[in-house]
Amino acid sequence: MRTSLRDAVAMSAAVLAPFLMGLALLPLRTSLSHTNLALVVVVVVVAVSALGNRFAGALAALSAVAWFDFFPTEPYRSFHIQDRADVETAVLLRTWTDRAGRTGRPGCGPSPTGAAKGSS
Repeated sequence: MRTSLRDAVAMSAAVLAPFLMGLALLPLRTSLSHTNLALVVVVVVVAVSALGNRFAGALAALSAVAWFDFFPTEPYRSFHIQDRADVETAVLLRTWTDRAGRTGRPGCGPSPTGAAKGSS
């Protein structure tokens, strides 16, 4: 099974885009609430999902949660969250991005109705 160029780009974007967005949001982590930062990250995941397949969207969702935990939450540059509100935001981010990740290109995963491809 060959991977299309579009899917390869989407897979790369799934890993890199949330990381780069986390870096870009560093100056704003003290002036914006973590909920608002999480919403920006959701937009990145939706963009990757629209570009690629469902697997790329799911990978972007996992990457987004990891980098949200690493960059804007205290203690900074650590995969540990101390504040309860940040834990809740991370859980909600995981839920939102997981849903967004499932909206990949049609025909690139299970259909919403559960019907097999090509069946009537």
